[in-house]
Amino acid sequence: MKNRILRYIGLEDHSGKILITGATGHVGSKVFNILEDESVNVRGAVRNFDKAKDLELNIDDLTYFDYTKPETFEETFEDIEKVLFIAPPLDPKAFELLKPAIDYAIEKEVKHIVVLSAYGVEQSDEIPLRKVELHVKNSGIPYTIIRPNFFMENFTTGFLSDSIKNDGEIIIPAGDGQTSFIDTRDIAAVIAEILINKIYINQVYILTGPEALDHHEIASIMSEIWEKEITYKPISEEDMRDSLKSGGIPEEVINMTLGLYYPVRKGLNAKITDDVRKVLGRDPVTFKKFLIECTSKPVEATAIAC
Repeated sequence: MKNRILRYIGLEDHSGKILITGATGHVGSKVFNILEDESVNVRGAVRNFDKAKDLELNIDDLTYFDYTKPETFEETFEDIEKVLFIAPPLDPKAFELLKPAIDYAIEKEVKHIVVLSAYGVEQSDEIPLRKVELHVKNSGIPYTIIRPNFFMENFTTGFLSDSIKNDGEIIIPAGDGQTSFIDTRDIAAVIAEILINKIYINQVYILTGPEALDHHEIASIMSEIWEKEITYKPISEEDMRDSLKSGGIPEEVINMTLGLYYPVRKGLNAKITDDVRKVLGRDPVTFKKFLIECTSKPVEATAIAC
């Protein structure tokens, strides 16, 4: 109904090609598929075509793109009117990486730039994704900024999944702080709506789930749904640093990762917004529903088609 109304009053815009960078990522792949299903003129920018095939993305609508290779820009941005910029996760040099491509898009006078940023980056203009936001906002190109909270997928296919599946433990320095985790399907659905409709220009959307949970509660829900005991083991920053360092993680990435959990411990990631409902007209998915719909049970706890 919503799309039909928008189409009738001329606010929905399926004209012009939309570029999705990071089209094999958690969010980018879902945005790409939503737009394909809506018969939107879309192009996915990828570095790894084998991964794209594994995700069953439409290869005919993909192009090779690498932020570090300006020679890939011309073909990637040809005939593009709108673009979604997604930085690689936990990249301490996200601004330096994305800036040349953003500048190229600005030079080509794209009509709308959407940036997938992160919850809380407005706290410091020195945060890499905040620098990306400000660069786009100051470009003069119509923009939309998306700031999602922590992904629910972190527990099933992300950086926490191995210790959960192998040892049944969540081991992070989050204390007892709550977080309003969000399903990447909801993030992707919001971004798709924003890309095809004209009413979200020059706005910032803070995307959260419908509930704030601490990691003890997360572990309890996982235990219930998977019928397997999962426990949360809060650790200190120092212990987390030692663990990451022993795994060969670069110092810059370690600092960035630890920086994510300081506001969690302080309770700053517990905020719940209604921005998902504002765009989609429905509430975001709960963590329990996400687990039921997106993982197998009882013991494998492997991700399925979500």
